[in-house]
Amino acid sequence: MAKDTLIEVAGAELVEHPAFRAWQAVAPRCDQPARITILKQTRDKTVYRLNGVGPGGGSVIAKRCRPDAAATERIIYSNVLPHLPITAIRLYGFLKDSDRTDGQQCWLFLEDAGDEPYSYLLNDHRVLAGQWLGRLHSGASHFGVPVVLPDRGPDYYLSLLRSSREVMGRNLANPALHGEGARTLAAIVTQYGVLEAHWSDVVRICRQMPQTLVHGDLAPKNARVRVSSSGSSLVVIDWGGVGWGVPAIDLAQFTAQSLSPDLAAYSAVVPSCWTELRRLSRMVELGKIFRLIVAMSWESLSLSGQWLVRPARNLRLYRAAMADCIREAGWED
Repeated sequence: MAKDTLIEVAGAELVEHPAFRAWQAVAPRCDQPARITILKQTRDKTVYRLNGVGPGGGSVIAKRCRPDAAATERIIYSNVLPHLPITAIRLYGFLKDSDRTDGQQCWLFLEDAGDEPYSYLLNDHRVLAGQWLGRLHSGASHFGVPVVLPDRGPDYYLSLLRSSREVMGRNLANPALHGEGARTLAAIVTQYGVLEAHWSDVVRICRQMPQTLVHGDLAPKNARVRVSSSGSSLVVIDWGGVGWGVPAIDLAQFTAQSLSPDLAAYSAVVPSCWTELRRLSRMVELGKIFRLIVAMSWESLSLSGQWLVRPARNLRLYRAAMADCIREAGWED
């Protein structure tokens, strides 16, 4: 989950920049950008802000990513979010990347969500998140199961658990890991064994939960707060991890940089049968486990290299949080 790099491009390079040339193919009459900023770069995508090229002179977000990821996000932005009672950014266009002959990259052009950060330390922000998420979950639950969306039920998280455990097991002998790092991996592998032994309990709990649209990565980096004369609203971006399943992971509280939505605000929006106290408590606790599995799976991808300070530190924190989850679930045996 790479952080924003905020690298700016200016001068003569602007008009020849691949992001601007791609946008010109979608909007031929657009103005030249005042500047282009690289907001994020990861293995699979690069996100740019094109200043001054959008409707009314606003900014456009140009996202260069894999076709499979783009296809899912196009469906969400075009066919799902406009039909829900939530604030959402607009999709301006889509384009195959003509600079890549292998067909492995394409462009999505999106409305700029702005720069006002979300903080789970601010109660007002958490209330906004609870209300927004409640409207998303309850509204989407009436759609039926969209066949185009990936599964986000317990089987998905179990597969992540098993694949990341295998990666961690292979890297226990990585010489770049210090003794504490290796001990952390070994402890997580043990925790995963405990979780898998109790996975039938996880499945049973999930059967009691509603099925709906799940964002899957509700973190501050994927949320912005918009302030206008009519009040504040939440805008959520990056739907690459979206799916259909139990809403637990979106409700995770103070775990792996989760939005930690206010549960009272959420309960006031969704059907009352969703939030009977015991059921809501189970969803939240299971959401922590799911979020930690996803976070540890992501960090495990960096274990084969030599620069292990960040993943080792994060995995150590996640291991401690997972230990709390296992203890609270009564699975310490």
